[in-house]
Amino acid sequence: MQNKFLTFLLSTAIFLLSCSKDDNSQNVDKNLYEKYKLKTETISNLSALSIGFGIFEIGIKESSTTAYEVTTKEYNDKKQVDQKKYLLKMEGNQLIISIDDKKLIIDKGLNKSFYSSGIKYDEITESFLNQVSKEENLSFKRLIFLFAELYDKNIMKVGTNSTARLSSSRTCLKFESGVGLTSTASKLRADNDTNGYIKDGHGDCKVVGSDTSCLTDAHVCITTVTMSCSSSCNWWN
Repeated sequence: MQNKFLTFLLSTAIFLLSCSKDDNSQNVDKNLYEKYKLKTETISNLSALSIGFGIFEIGIKESSTTAYEVTTKEYNDKKQVDQKKYLLKMEGNQLIISIDDKKLIIDKGLNKSFYSSGIKYDEITESFLNQVSKEENLSFKRLIFLFAELYDKNIMKVGTNSTARLSSSRTCLKFESGVGLTSTASKLRADNDTNGYIKDGHGDCKVVGSDTSCLTDAHVCITTVTMSCSSSCNWWN
């Protein structure tokens, strides 16, 4: 009798645990879920969006039906490997990508995107893009690039071997990224920053390519321009 009772308790606990993992899926819009669901995998074939940050690997681990832990491996300025952990989750009509207190929120119900830093919560508008601080802009770009790398099937990947080589030897490469409400606006910002960099004592640099990705329907886009800045980059040209 006691064994039957223990078996019943164990079965109940397993059932409750499995339900708790899936409970939030009932609150997520089905179209949102189908669009943004991921699978557990490691990605090492990346685009210039990631390589510009020194990233050479992205790992995805499912933590629940509607949430994922995303880990990036990247080279810092001392060529040492750092890891950064992001949380990606779906709630209602929203896809939320976060690291620490920084959040990128894509709201499909409102057809708008938001950036949150601590208690501050801003809709991504032209005014926001013009006023965001340099420090916040870097955090903001990181969240956008991660979205693009995970979901944009059209961005150009450079191959696994080139990803590893480029991310670790950025001394000969320079990347400039610009964010805009449209693809045209993001390209203009990236081009302006690129031209400014070349004119500011870097005449040996030349543009070898660019890539653009958008969050939703060509709105809130990021463009990354890749420049070759020394003869050691001849293999890339």
